[in-house]
Amino acid sequence: MRLSSMIYVFLVATEIITSDDIEPYSVDEYQRRDDWPKWKETIQVDLNSLTKRDVFGPVVPTPPHVKPEEFKWVFIRKRNEKNEIVRYKARLVAQDFLNALRLITRSCILP
Repeated sequence: MRLSSMIYVFLVATEIITSDDIEPYSVDEYQRRDDWPKWKETIQVDLNSLTKRDVFGPVVPTPPHVKPEEFKWVFIRKRNEKNEIVRYKARLVAQDFLNALRLITRSCILP
């Protein structure tokens, strides 16, 4: 990675870390925010999309030897070039998918 690219990445990371508007990690944290109604609407839109595509099957008891798939909500605020929020996005993802995404992200970012 070139020095100029490394400096840019460092500056962006520093701005994110020092910002007062850090993205929360859980739904509980989002519920305490002023913009919770927008997030709630975004969550409902994603749930409606999953339901429409028949992603969820019937609820059945889990056998003792089967580990249920864990999931997590991922929240993202899309911003324009002026750093203004233009869209709220929420996605329900499987926990194993998050681990794979972390590995892919690390391999793309780290030299």
